[in-house]
Amino acid sequence: MLLTTEHLPPEERFAYFQEATRHVPEPIDVRSDIADFAARVRMTSFGAIAVTDFTALGPISMEVRRGPRLIRQSDPEGYRLLLGLRGHTGVCQGGREATLGSGDMALYDTSRPLGGWRGVEAGPARLLMVDLPRSLVPVPPDRAARVTAVRISGEVGIPSLLRATVTRMADDTEHYSPAEAVQLSGVLTDLVGLLVAHVSDAPGEPTRDAERRLLMVRIQSFVDQRLGDADLSPATIAAAHHIGARTLHRLFEQHGLTVAGWMRQRRLERCRRDLTTPSLAGQPIGAIARRWCFADGAHLSRAFKAAYGITPGAWRALHHVAGQPDGVNPAWGGAAAGHTCQCADHA
Repeated sequence: MLLTTEHLPPEERFAYFQEATRHVPEPIDVRSDIADFAARVRMTSFGAIAVTDFTALGPISMEVRRGPRLIRQSDPEGYRLLLGLRGHTGVCQGGREATLGSGDMALYDTSRPLGGWRGVEAGPARLLMVDLPRSLVPVPPDRAARVTAVRISGEVGIPSLLRATVTRMADDTEHYSPAEAVQLSGVLTDLVGLLVAHVSDAPGEPTRDAERRLLMVRIQSFVDQRLGDADLSPATIAAAHHIGARTLHRLFEQHGLTVAGWMRQRRLERCRRDLTTPSLAGQPIGAIARRWCFADGAHLSRAFKAAYGITPGAWRALHHVAGQPDGVNPAWGGAAAGHTCQCADHA
């Protein structure tokens, strides 16, 4: 998915960018004193992971806040890895603040308040962001919490390997098949787990934990391929993986999830994608709802608004605004950037 402000008059660019950031899975409050906000954002999915490439095409200065209100509005329950390639970015969470230069990285938790900034740069600036579901990262949440908003140099060791992997994935998005993209997502989650262990100076995860994580990946991949099946249920999922229903529910509970809640969220994401697909522009919302196992359009509308703060019809209209070319989509991965780090929601 692509968001760009290049096609708009300079005085309208930031307002357009700001509105787009309010209707994403991780909504943020963005503020800037620069109206001529020339930027391009591209998000690419690798299985359950998304890599977002944010490029500032001119001078950009902005602040970002995500507080309790926005977290309640929508939370993908994941981690976001920030990797600075050019320019400077700041992020704060949990009483810590990190300033990232070229090659530096930091992690934050989407379920906790955060603040951030992006500084004015003389030339084009670039920031990569990786969104990973917490359920896939082989690290206990309490351990990850100890390293959020910590600056990590990407010059040597595991951080250097992770930096090279993310950069190559962002640069070569068109060269991976769907099957390869899913495999790469596993590589990336393992590297993030190693990164957290490296920063926290913790030993590797026990084999049993790794086996549980692998089972979770297989189950979620299985469900993703069958989201349009109305007969899909915890019982059928457990049977397909030769485990009991209680084991399945405990597996999800360890990651703060429920089986039904996770399936519902994934189906909502499929509806959100279909609503912005040009070839489906004439398809009734009710048909999209039924394709992904919602009873009808009204059922989808209630669930969609509860999850994203906007109705399906308004979401579709937002992505077909006047003057926006087909294929340009304001849904993007969000950036933690600005000048004053504050971890509370002041909106």
